[in-house]
Amino acid sequence: MGETLDWYVVVWNLAAPAAPAVPNKTTDWSTLGVALITAFAGIGGTYLTAARQSKAESRSVRAAIIAEVLALVELFERRAYLDKLRTEAKTLKQPRPLNLPLTFQINLPEHYNRIYQENAKRLGSLSSIEAAQVVRFYQLIDSLRSDVTEGGVLFNGTRDAQHFESAAEVLSAALEVGNSMTLDRKSWWGG
Repeated sequence: MGETLDWYVVVWNLAAPAAPAVPNKTTDWSTLGVALITAFAGIGGTYLTAARQSKAESRSVRAAIIAEVLALVELFERRAYLDKLRTEAKTLKQPRPLNLPLTFQINLPEHYNRIYQENAKRLGSLSSIEAAQVVRFYQLIDSLRSDVTEGGVLFNGTRDAQHFESAAEVLSAALEVGNSMTLDRKSWWGG
């Protein structure tokens, strides 16, 4: 048992043609076949495990992002932000006695999209269409956020109805994308 095994000798003896001096020495093809089958099974098992993990990650990312989008869409709709933006735009178009600037402020903290931020590096596990919709939704909401949070044109106040109309268009587009993602949950959830 203490002998070392020289693998190159074993492989050479398996693959080398039989020497004429040794009549019963032939290549043992069954041993070579078993070795090849074992190798392919090992590689195949690794591939299948990786494929399963990838699919599970994709479903997990998809479910988490859809849940966050659904919550944001519901929040914006329940608070009627779109209607309020449109109303303020109409108000600014009407003649008013003092013509004071109107403000529109939403408390939308930087971490409003925690799930998206955590999974942005995993968007590649989604289909290209899903990833594009996710990115578009969050870019539109980020654009709105820059207008309605501290330092934004609507947060500070404006007399220009166009700013309210533009913000309403951005929010409308974001809600449309978000609703299409959440209404089409069957395909998004892999069902």
